[in-house]
Amino acid sequence: MVLERASVKSIPIIILAWETAMRRNEIVALRLNMIDFRKKTISLQYDITKNGEARDVPLSTAGLELLKLV
Repeated sequence: MVLERASVKSIPIIILAWETAMRRNEIVALRLNMIDFRKKTISLQYDITKNGEARDVPLSTAGLELLKLV
């Protein structure tokens, strides 16, 4: 499995990518003010998305719990 070979630092990134289908650059650019824990969404601005369009990413329960821990 991928997680067995991943470094400790990269595991949360891999899990969040799996749970949200976000790209690596979107996850690395993630800031606390982009996360709405109440609405369970991440708001991505146009300048960090591949197609240059802003979008809201829904968070699964697992994704939400992961972000609360990090």
